Amino acid sequence: MMNNLSLACDLMAVPADHRAQHHALAASLFEEPIRVDELETGYQFVWPVGRLADIGLWMGWERLCCPFIRFQVDLQPAADTVTVSLTGGDGVKALLKHEMGLR
Repeated sequence: MMNNLSLACDLMAVPADHRAQHHALAASLFEEPIRVDELETGYQFVWPVGRLADIGLWMGWERLCCPFIRFQVDLQPAADTVTVSLTGGDGVKALLKHEMGLR
């Protein structure tokens, strides 16, 4: 995704037969996280643990098109939520904010 930021995701890195599913999955996940917290170098998202498989599938494709994002998953024993931090170097936080429509 090209924009006026110094980083850009390469959507062509996601296999063509999975792009539509990747886009739909991302839209679904980022429509309704339980919580979004701003971090110094990115954002932290909290979802119901039932979305864990979807999160893993999305991350597997997303890391192909945005290899500069660090994905960190935290799943505590007996937890009903999963926390995912998306962070990185210069420009990553601004890119995430722009692409995910965060305020």
